[in-house]
Amino acid sequence: MRWLTLVLVLLCGSAHAQFVTQGPGSVPAAPGSTYVGQQVFCQATGSFCTSTNCVASGAGCTYTANAAATTVDIWCVGAGGGGGGAATVAAAQWAAGGAGGGGAASQLRTTAATATGSNVKIGLGGPGGAAGANAGTAGTNTTFGALLTDNGGSGGAAGAVQSTSNTIPGAAGGTTATGGDLNSLGQNGSDTYNINTAIVENGAGGNSGLGFGVGAGAKATLTSVAGGGGRGFGGGGGGAAVAASQTQQAGGAGADGICIVKEWH
Repeated sequence: MRWLTLVLVLLCGSAHAQFVTQGPGSVPAAPGSTYVGQQVFCQATGSFCTSTNCVASGAGCTYTANAAATTVDIWCVGAGGGGGGAATVAAAQWAAGGAGGGGAASQLRTTAATATGSNVKIGLGGPGGAAGANAGTAGTNTTFGALLTDNGGSGGAAGAVQSTSNTIPGAAGGTTATGGDLNSLGQNGSDTYNINTAIVENGAGGNSGLGFGVGAGAKATLTSVAGGGGRGFGGGGGGAAVAASQTQQAGGAGADGICIVKEWH
């Protein structure tokens, strides 16, 4: 959230900028403007969503600005990648799936006329790898018509059996978004390592470019733990962790993306 606060200060030139705090997220008011409303585009359903089932693999949803709006601020986030599953291991062995990468993010201020008619497609969080040595799936991109593209995070590596100390890198975050006044890449998943075969410390999924969530890491001490799902919007899923003589586990799913449009007159 510190990154988001810094962005808001840079946009407005002052930490004392006017904020509107309705719904998820907070966006600074356009100087001299009157707040008209907001629209929130989601992959699935949610109480705060004004448009739902804006599936990236389907028809998406169409943005139509409020009739009174002249200026809009658009914030979008790509989906997080799923964490990797981990295999069953014998004594003196361990396994851990790689953590998924977070989705990229962007912000654009433009005219309502320019944004109206844009086809909005929200990225789907990548499924975690199934129990066993199975890789997670990448999150898909979020797009706001031809204006913004926010890339999804990569899926975590499969958790194969390990018999020596090793570090398993987290998956890459979504590459830098395009089209915005501000464009961010997603954070890489954290690395996984073992203290010994009895204790496996798994990395957390990568954060999204706007700070909306991170998948919980898993620590296995003489046990096995499934990867945590990505939180919020665009967070990567955690990988599974399996300590010595324990059974396979699945990786956590990445979180879906989102687009939030604030409208001004």
